[in-house]
Amino acid sequence: MPDIPTKAVRNRNSWFRTGECVRLVCDLLRDSPEPIQTGAITTSLMEKKGLPSGDVRARELMQQTILGLMGRASKLFERIPKDGRVYWRIKD
Repeated sequence: MPDIPTKAVRNRNSWFRTGECVRLVCDLLRDSPEPIQTGAITTSLMEKKGLPSGDVRARELMQQTILGLMGRASKLFERIPKDGRVYWRIKD
């Protein structure tokens, strides 16, 4: 009998409910006429969730969460490298 691989379990963070982060990012990108830089997305989501923008560690963790989301949802978001920075938009 073949071995059945175990299901990867992701640790959920305490900032977002299931699917909330992707919805907030989609709303932000949909309303923007131009692609948005990762740092601006992070700042906007921190403000919406009421997190202090001066907390460096929380900002780093939030940015990692957003970048992980963008990587997993590559069918939905388009990565645009420009001037040594990364910008994002919703794919057409």
